[in-house]
Amino acid sequence: MPTWAGLFRRIDDLDPLDRRAHSERTRFQEWAVSAERRVMADFARVARAKSRETQARTGVCVAVALEEHAPSLSSFAGTRHVVSLAFAGSSVGLYATRPAGEAPSVHMACQRAATTSRYPVLVTLPGCLVIRSGDFGYQPISLPERVPTSVDAVVLRAFVLLFGAFESMTATHSVAV
Repeated sequence: MPTWAGLFRRIDDLDPLDRRAHSERTRFQEWAVSAERRVMADFARVARAKSRETQARTGVCVAVALEEHAPSLSSFAGTRHVVSLAFAGSSVGLYATRPAGEAPSVHMACQRAATTSRYPVLVTLPGCLVIRSGDFGYQPISLPERVPTSVDAVVLRAFVLLFGAFESMTATHSVAV
């Protein structure tokens, strides 16, 4: 007849490396969930600040939104968070993917608005991989270069894509007229 004491002895007899590996995987998974949430909140915070700065310096308003639990992208490897930038019908979405047991990665979905002569264009690009830094911190690694980067640099790249899409749209529109 099994007893609790017998079960506890069996657990204690398990390979300590297996127990340690399981514990490490659990801690990593907890870090990855937290890091994804924090990096996307940081992207939204910096994007909002840069939107305010862009408006103050140029008069151009870039809409910024953070959507958590984004249902429209749930099939993209567990996407849960999207930071959207929008201007004049074009948009860039920074979206995080994180399959179970893996570090988050952030991608950029750039959509150029339709013109009178072209359909809307959507392209996705790698943004960054989020790696562990210390026990709780994170470090973005730019993709495809695989070098350390910053939240500000990733947001700058998203803004450059957004205004590049707008320029493409207006250049196409002026040629078609």
